[in-house]
Formats: sequence, C-alpha cells, structure tokens
Amino acid sequence: MKIWFTKKNGIILFISLLILIFICIKCIGIKQKRIVQDILAAHGNVLYDFEYAFTKDNNRIPNYVKPKKPSTLLSFLFGKDSFGAIVYVQLKFDKSDPALFESLGLDALGKLQHLHLSGKGIDPQIFPALFKLQYLSALDLVDTQLDDSDVEKIYVALPSCTVVTKVNNSPISVLLPENAKSNDQTD
Repeated sequence: MKIWFTKKNGIILFISLLILIFICIKCIGIKQKRIVQDILAAHGNVLYDFEYAFTKDNNRIPNYVKPKKPSTLLSFLFGKDSFGAIVYVQLKFDKSDPALFESLGLDALGKLQHLHLSGKGIDPQIFPALFKLQYLSALDLVDTQLDDSDVEKIYVALPSCTVVTKVNNSPISVLLPENAKSNDQTD
C-alpha cells in the first residue's frame, strides 16, 4: 500500500487551497466592483459600510453600526469590494437619463441603505428603477424636477424609507416612514 500523502503533496494541497480561497474572495466583489465603476463613471460617489459616517442620531439609517475597516493588507490583496458593502450612493443627473439610472444596477447592491439624488435630470421616469430599492432607509432628493405628488408616490412605494427633499432655497422637507410616525406619536 502506497502512501499518497507526503510532505510534498501536503504543501501542494495547502498552496492550492490558498489559491482557491483567494479566487473565491476576489470573485465575491467582482459584481459590486463593476457597479461601483459604473457609478463613478456617471460622476457619482459611493461609501462602503466601514466609511459611512452618518449616525443614528440624525436618523439616516436606523440602528446603523459602523463595522471595522478591513486591514490595509486585505484591502490591497482583495479590494474594498470583497469585504465592504456599499451603503451610500450619491448621484447627480443634469439631464433625464432613466436608462442610465436603470443600467447602474443599484438594485443589486443589497445593503444599499442611503441614496442621494440631485439634479434636474431626476424625474419620474426613474421611478421603475427607484422603486426596486425596497431596502432603502434614507432617500435624499436635492434640486430635482420632482413635485410634491411625485415625492408622495415615492413615499408610498418605499414605505420604510425616510424621504428628504430640498429644492433650491426652500426649507428641507422630511417624510418619515410609517413605522417612525407611529413611534413618534406614542412618545
């Protein structure tokens, strides 16, 4: 009976396992990395969960706990997208482009919780893509073409989302989710 497990085979097996783990971790972040590249190409911005600085005190994301930042070595080897989830996206559209908004694939960012949209290109044509983001906790609409009835449609379609609107020099308007309203009334 021949022994197949030798020191040499063990080292080869160990190295193969490390390579497989490396490939798996890299693959985890590939889709998110593509989405981030598309957002950045559209002159947007993203924040990973370990970068997000809003606190629960300003009611942006309820019960948000900032995770620990991955080590510099791990970030270098695998990239942010393998360890961090995108929780904040900021986009500005100067002209209406619902196809671009849809193509960004924001609905694939399952942990996206805060979306900041601004510009005259934000109009009701983006609603089908926007309404797919049922997990949003906060939506900021700044200097958009949306009127009060449009904002009401968003509020109805995203019932667990705080909607904050600001148009030009008007005061900030805040629509709280239904569950937050009921909590405020009981206090």
